[in-house]
Amino acid sequence: MIVAHSAQWPASGKAMTDWAAHAVSRLTLEERVGQLIWTGVGEQRGRVEGMIAAGKVGAVILGPADLPGPEASARYINHLQELAPIPLLVASDGEHGMGQFVIGATDLPTNMALGAAASEELAYAAGCINAAESAAMGIHFPAPVVCDVNTNPDNPIINTRSFGDDPELVTRLAVAVARGIQEYADGPTRVAASAWHFPGHGDTFQDSHRELPVVRHGRERLEAVELKPFRAMVEAGVRIIGTAHVCYPALEPTPGLPATLSYAIMTDLLRQQMGFEGVVVSDSMSMWAIARNFPGELSVPMSVQAGNELVLADDPEATHAILLAAVKDGRVTPKRLDEAVGRVLALKQWLGLHHTALVDPTQTAQKVGTAENQAVALTIAREAVTVVKGTECIRQLRRDARVLLLTTPGARTTGIKANEALAGLFGRLCPHGQVLALEASPAPAQVEQALVLASEADLAVVATFARPIAYEKESTRVPPEQVSLIGRLARVVPTVVISYGSPYVLAEFAAAQALVCTYGDCDACLQAGIEAATGQIQAPGKLPVALRAREGM
Repeated sequence: MIVAHSAQWPASGKAMTDWAAHAVSRLTLEERVGQLIWTGVGEQRGRVEGMIAAGKVGAVILGPADLPGPEASARYINHLQELAPIPLLVASDGEHGMGQFVIGATDLPTNMALGAAASEELAYAAGCINAAESAAMGIHFPAPVVCDVNTNPDNPIINTRSFGDDPELVTRLAVAVARGIQEYADGPTRVAASAWHFPGHGDTFQDSHRELPVVRHGRERLEAVELKPFRAMVEAGVRIIGTAHVCYPALEPTPGLPATLSYAIMTDLLRQQMGFEGVVVSDSMSMWAIARNFPGELSVPMSVQAGNELVLADDPEATHAILLAAVKDGRVTPKRLDEAVGRVLALKQWLGLHHTALVDPTQTAQKVGTAENQAVALTIAREAVTVVKGTECIRQLRRDARVLLLTTPGARTTGIKANEALAGLFGRLCPHGQVLALEASPAPAQVEQALVLASEADLAVVATFARPIAYEKESTRVPPEQVSLIGRLARVVPTVVISYGSPYVLAEFAAAQALVCTYGDCDACLQAGIEAATGQIQAPGKLPVALRAREGM
């Protein structure tokens, strides 16, 4: 058996050149199948750890429940690696930095904030930070670089996860982030960048967590928009590409067959036409786009035979059993199995896991959530913050103005809620201010209270937090009660609306005298939004997407 401890791996030299091929030859059939399984841990910790120890899991994706803090996370990941007979590929899903999931790490502004800043230098810096903080904890497959071009304002799941609606901008910034990730190195350890959701999820009005979307554009349009960033990422040497549970009739003629299960898309297009040589990973096979249309006994073997190397499974035991049976009965061919396992192990070798899979937990404090990294996050946020309307209104505000801040509920994954963090920050930035916390759909009594307080203020600032959340179709929209409140406030006092998330919702607030967008709710974005809304900083950001025209915009 192959062991994960660094002492048992040659440190360097020619012996490593065919490590992956040698490793494949030493694995049992059950272990080879295991290398294609990646799964979350969470509440099924004991079960997953048992599968890891048995060589039946090749990769794990960790979330907030698994990552209690930088040092504790590193220790837990080391524990998983010590269980594994062959080093694990460890992933996370924090698309805007490890601080999205790990308290104490750097929470960066979103991709769309980078799009508003339109700086390849800042995008590269964001990639570097994500790589360094991930690697310090033992994560070598950090947040995916979302390459979707968000051309559909009604897209309920991509939205601020995209850099924008211009394929040129998305391409430039996606490549810059990927370079920042993959050019990071700490001794023999590397970090792999990944491009998602191939071949593009930006022009859908459905969430593939809930439904099976269809993109009906012809090949010419797909090449010009959807595929453009992915071609550039392949050329830039990205090591991982993640699939979309989306149908593309122009690419796959079988009705209802999504990209994840399509040989024509995952092999003919991605491998043969585009020349991708890295690892293809599926999005979660439990998402309703797959789970409600294809039984696991069908979808799991199809995904591997189509061209996926790693299958993201909620139930790793069942998935392993299904895939093992498919190999035995020929639905997954021996050639395809060995090719897939070889690609996974080659990636692990490129990452340096054949040399060492363990990290030093005592060093995480020096590399994770540093003051320097937090300063970069604030720079990005200040360069991204955009005044969509009402620059003159903001410029005329006196420094000693009485500002009323109205907050609505935030939706952070970890840590203090964004609206609560904003209220605390506001007290420092606006010492003459007052805060009123509202419900997402303010009741009549709250509305009347807000109007009374607004009549005594020089400016009302309303913070809203609409952003994409899986399985929550309305998460990118604002309740009509908020829209009505803004209309009434604007007749009482100059009113600024800050969207700490989707820019598209600003079209609903045309009655407000000024509109500001930060594209995210990390602490840096919270600060930049208040600073811009009260005239304390310039707001150089430019909208990276087109908003629907509304009267008053």
